[in-house]
Amino acid sequence: MPTVLTKGEPMLTELTEPIELTDEQKQELEVLTQAIAQNPNAAAPYINRGEWYHRLRDHAKAIADFTKAIEIEPSNTEAYKERGYSYRYLDDYPKAIEDYTRLIEIDPSNVAAYRERGYSYDALGDHAKAIEDYTKAIEINPNNEWVYRSRRDSYCHLDDYSKAIEDCMRLIEIDPDSAEAHKERADLYAALGEHAKAIALNPNDAALYIARGKAYFELDERSKAIEDFTKAIELEPDNAMTYKERGNAYSALGDNLKAIENYTQAMEIEPNNAVFYRNRGNAYWRLDDYAKAIESYTQAIEIDASNERGYDRSASGYAFF
Repeated sequence: MPTVLTKGEPMLTELTEPIELTDEQKQELEVLTQAIAQNPNAAAPYINRGEWYHRLRDHAKAIADFTKAIEIEPSNTEAYKERGYSYRYLDDYPKAIEDYTRLIEIDPSNVAAYRERGYSYDALGDHAKAIEDYTKAIEINPNNEWVYRSRRDSYCHLDDYSKAIEDCMRLIEIDPDSAEAHKERADLYAALGEHAKAIALNPNDAALYIARGKAYFELDERSKAIEDFTKAIELEPDNAMTYKERGNAYSALGDNLKAIENYTQAMEIEPNNAVFYRNRGNAYWRLDDYAKAIESYTQAIEIDASNERGYDRSASGYAFF
């Protein structure tokens, strides 16, 4: 992956350096301790003092206070979030993930929980799960630049440069004047050259052609994408996903008949993949062949009853009769 790309930092990163407390701050900390002594069954003073310990990098004391707050209020989202931060700064990512997961159970729309759990998965090397969490955070808040940068880096770890470029494009949409986002996109485009070098060294590795084909697809170079997917199929003729990718490329070029051929071939290899049926239904739909579209959508629904897009299109198709 391009070495110039660095992960954006979460909002509490500035707390990793020790803070010299002023007399006023020391007094405030003492007030919190006194408040706890006077009312040991209130969660808020423990959380507030825990945040101060966190700032002092005394994470053990911070965790103790957040844990006490959770004992008092087992559904206190702030306590789980802050304790997760402290675990993360101690590099105890499994425990951080536990806290963020509990936070999500309590508050499924908490962007910070998905973002920080994704960061923790990244730290453990589970970039696929990190991407899932970043994607969920983006669904909740589509304009969070930090999350796009984090997901972009996760895609780079998986050598999925086409998806990383998509995130760079989104960052540029959010902030068209961001020199950083433009540079990152340029670096990723340059990384495509590495695919060519890798293919030259390993000309029989289908995965390399697939990766470059996906990158070409995202760059709107659909004909080149088809060439690479075709080569990958020659090397691995039983890879259903490659047929699907080539079908998508044909569909993007407006050649829906060839797209249908490829989706059908993918279905022959993996007959229980609802995506193949749905994509084929879309291609029939664009050809105004609503009967066959409905047939494909119905098959997708039979495989995956949660396929809402299949239901929507299937219902619309019936409206034509």
